[in-house]
Amino acid sequence: MPKTYTYRLPNVGSTDGETSLNIGLNCDPGVKVYTTLTDVSTPTNQTTILSLSPDSTAQGIGYQILFGGTPVTFGPDSAVVANTGQFMTTPAQTTGGPLTVPLTARYIRTGKINSGSANAKATFTMSYQ
Repeated sequence: MPKTYTYRLPNVGSTDGETSLNIGLNCDPGVKVYTTLTDVSTPTNQTTILSLSPDSTAQGIGYQILFGGTPVTFGPDSAVVANTGQFMTTPAQTTGGPLTVPLTARYIRTGKINSGSANAKATFTMSYQ
């Protein structure tokens, strides 16, 4: 992620630093692909804001991951159909083969900002339906 500055995040809910974050797959034909992102630091998180990890020194910011320009909701690490936070990354592919899931990450202000490192981790779980 690029550096950001307090003046670029003037209010709670302000965002900055959009950065591409793509996942590459190789799919069979006729498969719909769904994805769930899980917050590693707070696995029960079901919001659109990824928590900073305990080794972070910054405060008042978090991360959002976007798919199609919309922030994704984090959910449990599960491939079950209709899992909380699960979103369709691609409709059924007629030919199969390589596929890129285009995601974007960005900072979001969540409160009073204190500068420092802002580390976060998420896992992704794919569900092939």
